Amino acid sequence: KDELLRKLKWIELDPGIKHESKPHSEGIEEFITVIKGEVEITVGKQNFTLSSGDGIRYAANVYHSFENKTDSEIAYQQTTFYSGMHQ
Repeated sequence: KDELLRKLKWIELDPGIKHESKPHSEGIEEFITVIKGEVEITVGKQNFTLSSGDGIRYAANVYHSFENKTDSEIAYQQTTFYSGMHQ
């Protein structure tokens, strides 16, 4: 039986801050929902700019980062899905 585990985080980034993440194990996915502001997200070699209310889901087994290039604090919710594995 495959298990689906989830971890939910609320993240706030001050202006000019970049959070970088190394690739996770195969099978891990992340879903980002922007709550406040605008965040630039890099997944592998692709860049995305998301605004409040936007979301993206991606395989987290590649480099990914989140950057606040604005003058205001931003906030987003990150849900990590662990399919068939334990954290």
